[in-house]
Amino acid sequence: MPKRPPDELTDEATTYSVRVPVFLAKKIEAEADESNRSVSVVVRDILREWFNHMTLPRTVVESLEADRARMKLDRASYIREVLHQHYMSLASKR
Repeated sequence: MPKRPPDELTDEATTYSVRVPVFLAKKIEAEADESNRSVSVVVRDILREWFNHMTLPRTVVESLEADRARMKLDRASYIREVLHQHYMSLASKR
């Protein structure tokens, strides 16, 4: 299990009530069932990974963030771009 970043070493928490489209709720519930975790844990893990750059090493995060800034993309667009480039690389090897 990866080490938790220092800012997560607290038991403090906030409760949110969020409306989630049914198709997303089904995906979250399926992930919870498949991984034998609660829906709350799955959602927390998704948020933690999103905001902590998938717990990548700091130097990797700094390089990726610099690249993202250079490309002038928001985080979601940048992730889509990187995944698309990776897919294209895989497809060219077929």
